[in-house]
Amino acid sequence: MKPIQDAAVVEQLLTEHAICSCFDTQGLSFSACVFQKGELICSPLNPAEDILFLISGSAQMYDLREDGTKLPVDIIADEAVIGDMEFITGCPTGFFVEAAEDCIILALPRERFQNELDRDLKFLHFLLKEMTAKFIHGMHVEIAPATLESKVLQFFSQSAETGEINAVESLLFQLRCGRRQLQRVLKKLCEEGKLERLGRGHYRVLEKETEQQAKQAAF
Repeated sequence: MKPIQDAAVVEQLLTEHAICSCFDTQGLSFSACVFQKGELICSPLNPAEDILFLISGSAQMYDLREDGTKLPVDIIADEAVIGDMEFITGCPTGFFVEAAEDCIILALPRERFQNELDRDLKFLHFLLKEMTAKFIHGMHVEIAPATLESKVLQFFSQSAETGEINAVESLLFQLRCGRRQLQRVLKKLCEEGKLERLGRGHYRVLEKETEQQAKQAAF
């Protein structure tokens, strides 16, 4: 983790990403830092003590199984908030959050501004929207198709505009499965002619292409 020492850069990041628009409270003090790919942003042994805004890059959230392998939970990006659960419950969540690529994070000291934030209606409404989005995401995961094969095909059809995926790592966390398990399924779907392997970690769904061609033919 490398702190960004230049106050002007921190102010520019706050302005570009409109972070202060999430608060009614004036005079909040933010810091900024860069986490390199593979660095832990927080963990059960080092929980998030601040409210963190991930404004650039993406991170993997996971738990650890008894054998030490990762149990994927989610991929977070797009100005996601880390530390919101800790703020609401006062307890660490128990998950690991690891930078999947270089990340820039803006941090607001939670303990320092706890009293002000407890009375900040705009911020509390912002947290409510964040928590609702996470709850809805969790519901969609739970009601997803039963088999991993169906989940993979659904992900390609709904999440990839081109019908292609160029990063299998993201699938592990979106589908919450193990690497070997996913590789077996991808190989099976390729053998069945439902997916095409374009390169290492790069796949294209063939069913989607056929479906689009059928729609075009209908017109």
